[in-house]
This record gives sequence, structure tokens and C-alpha cells, in this order.
Amino acid sequence: MAPTAQEIRGLLEAHIAQDLAEKTGSASKQLGHIHNHFHDDAEYHINGHEFHHATELKGAETIKGEVSDGSLSEFPDVIDYSKPHDCKVLQVIGGGKESEWAAAVVKATATTTTGKPFNHESVMTLQFDSNGKILHMKNYADTLHLHNIIQDAS
Repeated sequence: MAPTAQEIRGLLEAHIAQDLAEKTGSASKQLGHIHNHFHDDAEYHINGHEFHHATELKGAETIKGEVSDGSLSEFPDVIDYSKPHDCKVLQVIGGGKESEWAAAVVKATATTTTGKPFNHESVMTLQFDSNGKILHMKNYADTLHLHNIIQDAS
């Protein structure tokens, strides 16, 4: 059974807060809050047709090493964390007793390292096992927007 929508929102918000705190140097390095919620055989994807940074990771340990710390090793950091930045979970749909699946809408606002505004929304789908562990997580980002931001920062 999946956690409730509110529990999923809390999990994602805690992970986002920890990630932002680590990137700004305002927190000691800890394992991400979400890492305890991966099933051993979990899969994580960043979807993107012809997107150089599309990702498919398998196994909780691999995901922990790449995602739980808030950064993918191949994905360049294009955000200037010395400027105002925010990331919010706008909506969580599903989860709980009704479904093993949930979707979350996430919005990030910041300034890029080149001084341009970064306004990005994405949708994340999550599938949970009967113990509430994440089996599958897939992020549907605006990959053209991300590609353009990365190119601009290069």
C-alpha cells in the first residue's frame, strides 16, 4: 500500500528541503530523506526523448548514490544558490489505500548561473509496493527547457 498523498508530499518536501540546505551549505551532509523509502529493486527515470541527461537507474544503492543526495553525477549544476530559490510540491494525486501509484507536480524557481530566471515545473510518478517502498519513480521534466538552460550555462 502506498503512503497517503499527504505523506508523499511530506516525504518529497523533506527531501527538497534537505537538498536545498546542502546545496547552500546551510546543513551538514546527510543521506537524503527519501533514501529509506526505496525498494531494493527500485527504478528511477528522468524521461526525455533525445535528451542527453535522460536517466535510467536501477537498484536502491545506485539510486541512493545518484539521486538521494539531490544531484545526478552527469547533470551540471546550473542554479546560482546564492540567489533566492525555491522548490515546492504543488499537488500530489493518488497513493493511500486507493492506489499503489501517485503523481506529484513540482515547481522550482531560481536564477541560473548565467543570471537568467529558472522557472521549471515537472511531474513525477511514483509506484509503491505493499510495504510503502518506492518501486518506480519517473520524472517528466520539460527537457527542452533544461537543455536550453544547460546550453546557456556551458
